[in-house]
Amino acid sequence: MMGHACCATLGPWSGLELDGTGLRRAVIRLGGQLATLLEGVNLKERDRIELPDSPEQIPTEELSALATQWFSGRTVLYYNTAHGNQIEYYDPSGWLYLWYPRNKRAVPGGWYIEGEDLYARYGPNTYNPVTRRYGGDWQRSSLVSMIRDVVDSAPRDVFELSTGRVPFPLRAHPAYPSIAAVKPEP
Repeated sequence: MMGHACCATLGPWSGLELDGTGLRRAVIRLGGQLATLLEGVNLKERDRIELPDSPEQIPTEELSALATQWFSGRTVLYYNTAHGNQIEYYDPSGWLYLWYPRNKRAVPGGWYIEGEDLYARYGPNTYNPVTRRYGGDWQRSSLVSMIRDVVDSAPRDVFELSTGRVPFPLRAHPAYPSIAAVKPEP
């Protein structure tokens, strides 16, 4: 369950490029070439996600359609100061899998987009330590706020969160600069 704030710098392997239309493009680079995110995961030109600099200026019907492309079938790394690092896989079927800092398992839930908002619901036995609320109900998050918290994303279930397992305990802080940088602490 997320609260959202923005990360401006994505680190030496990643960055945001501004194009002439005012859209920022999440790009992972290594030596000027698109880098391999994780073993077997390549970020290709068609897999790039264009994130708007000012998403609040996009008409609602366009924002909703674009957001579905930005999230569906993708693993997304978020960061904000309240929650720290969070990683979610948005299955196109409407299932959602959250890897929350220090959790030993991925938290399953559901998701859908309606208008300018993404709705997520986690089980009633879940707890959000920031809002101090238990799960079970659909929670609305502004797409504009969520987009501002995106650090990086990659196609498919990169960490296989849909299995319910997490590869290691995710640290809350400091922010990971990219999905490729998400590795266990030494």
